[in-house]
Amino acid sequence: MRRMVCLNPEEAFHIHTWRCGHAGDEREDAYIRVAMYLGAKQITFTDHAPFPGDSFHGRMKMAELPEYIETLSELKAKYQGKIQVRIGLEAEYLLDFWHIMRN
Repeated sequence: MRRMVCLNPEEAFHIHTWRCGHAGDEREDAYIRVAMYLGAKQITFTDHAPFPGDSFHGRMKMAELPEYIETLSELKAKYQGKIQVRIGLEAEYLLDFWHIMRN
């Protein structure tokens, strides 16, 4: 793991996974364990939202989205009562692609 900085000791947020291609190759479980070690009460995963046709680099592929949600949902259940695991997406606002993001 490159590093994890908790600006707010209660929360580790804006965590990207290996799917985006520019984070480390550690699995989500490792990030959760480090966040707990640092004393965080919650961790928020925010991989870059995929685009149809995988037309942009530096983000998960559309086909990876269901597995991303499934994996994090399982970890959310596994760590329930120990740390809150939040599942999110980082979505850029690009006017030409608004119709895609809206869906």
